[in-house]
Amino acid sequence: MAINITQEPQAFYPAYNDCFLKFDTTFTLDDRAVIEIIDGTTVLYRFTIFPDNAGNYLFNLKEIVRAMVNTNQFKDGLDYSQAGWGFIDESLYTEITVAYTAYGDGSVATVEKVYSFNKAVKQFGDPLLTNPYQLMLPSQDGLNYALTYHEGFPLEIPFRYVQGSISTTVDNGDGTTTTTYSNEITIKNNRTQEIAGPFRPSKSAPYRLFIDKGLTNWDSTGVMAIPDMLNRMDILVDGVVQTSIDVTKKASEAGRLVKWMNADGSYSYWLFQRWTKQTHEGKEIDRIGTNNYSNVYGNNEGFTKITGKSGGSGLELNTIVTEDEKNHLISLVTSPNVELWSQECPYTDGKWLSVKVLTKGFTYSNKKSRNQIKVEIELPEINSQIL
Repeated sequence: MAINITQEPQAFYPAYNDCFLKFDTTFTLDDRAVIEIIDGTTVLYRFTIFPDNAGNYLFNLKEIVRAMVNTNQFKDGLDYSQAGWGFIDESLYTEITVAYTAYGDGSVATVEKVYSFNKAVKQFGDPLLTNPYQLMLPSQDGLNYALTYHEGFPLEIPFRYVQGSISTTVDNGDGTTTTTYSNEITIKNNRTQEIAGPFRPSKSAPYRLFIDKGLTNWDSTGVMAIPDMLNRMDILVDGVVQTSIDVTKKASEAGRLVKWMNADGSYSYWLFQRWTKQTHEGKEIDRIGTNNYSNVYGNNEGFTKITGKSGGSGLELNTIVTEDEKNHLISLVTSPNVELWSQECPYTDGKWLSVKVLTKGFTYSNKKSRNQIKVEIELPEINSQIL
């Protein structure tokens, strides 16, 4: 007897969408099925489900995947200050082993499958992109991308998944050896004809390739010159072009850099204008009763005293964007984690501060080539004096 799986997720399925498993069996009379989520020999979750009248089973993996893929609560734990430009980040995806066991006709049938998921979310009508070397950035075809680069602030090219680099050493017979590598990544700037790399991922996983770390970048260290203009860059794996990205570099200038978890399952960056509107507010926490043991005409303090105030502050950020740049910013207003770079000036060491986006949305007119966008954020709660 056998289990026939009629619907299952594609590789690197978006973790925050419904993920239905559909299957039936060759049993004449189906009894039940057990779905187990396993890790090696350990069963993490077990569910018993029952078929409909036609013997079809249905199970939604979504809630399980959400729990397993997001162990860091969307926080970026990568320390990109280390040596090198490319870093593996396994927190951006997960692999789940599902064991199907079906019972019927006094017999048992089993099958085991492995599914992979990343932290993306997709909408109805979004195309299924099949390029295995696609980036975790907005794209219509998974082959062509666009990215705006503000020099002196952190920026990366996030690969959804790459194969780990493999080295092969051959003895030449004359006392020397030759080492070759496979799964090497190189970046060719068609504007200058320069090539950056090779970059050799240490293992098969999502890969974050930084162009700029804030204090250093490809330009300042001689990895690759990137002129202050549109740079068409080809991404090659073992010398074969797999995808391309238009990097529009802006001259070094001050501003407010925001990073957020985007809808494609990685992190996006945008430098808003330096000039902002600031808001500051305070709110009374509570009042307590007082008594200085004076009669009413001699009491000059009143009967209550505040315990203190809580305070907050915010920023209104402004920027002017093209349509390609707007496509990056759309996911900012729905992102579960948004952070603000603490420094306004480029090439300055800073840290990321968690903030809250207050703006519900923005409008963009395609009649104009560039539109102004405003985003209001709430900064972390300030410390105040309280009783």
